[in-house]
Amino acid sequence: MVVVLVAVDAVAWVIIAAGVAKAMDPAPLGASVLALGVRAPRSLLRSFGLVEVVLGAAVLLDGSRSLMGALGFIYVVFAVALIVVSRRTDGASCGCFGARGASAGWVGVTVNLVSAAIAFVGVVSPPVRAGELVPAVASVPVGLLLVVLHTTGAELADGLRRLRNRDGWRHAIPIAVRG
Repeated sequence: MVVVLVAVDAVAWVIIAAGVAKAMDPAPLGASVLALGVRAPRSLLRSFGLVEVVLGAAVLLDGSRSLMGALGFIYVVFAVALIVVSRRTDGASCGCFGARGASAGWVGVTVNLVSAAIAFVGVVSPPVRAGELVPAVASVPVGLLLVVLHTTGAELADGLRRLRNRDGWRHAIPIAVRG
């Protein structure tokens, strides 16, 4: 159960980091939302980031099945939104981590779906939270690793896509989610 707790806490830390980034710089999220066909004021975009922070903190502090289910659900919504954004635009920002976010593509979709799966495992097999300090501390580096994977992996995928497009390199693995 400690492994489940560390994993769920890690994806909660990721959503907290993303929420802080969105609250500080909502412009990239605004571009992604606009690619979905919706105009949203900056205050609403900042509020969305704050909701992410509150949800992540609530999962860390309480860890109830309903909170973990909400965390899993929001990650599924993010994955679907990234698929739609990547189909409608070429190289639009995912809006995930503010100015640090990369373009919407398969890396972000994969990270979001894995994060959702982790949260749903927590719903099915809820970890017991009895003031356990070790899982809370251990989840921080795991969460940071997921943030780095999401941003750096997406940047690497963007670089490969640009290289393929510039040089006519057609043997690359498809980078963006396209239909």
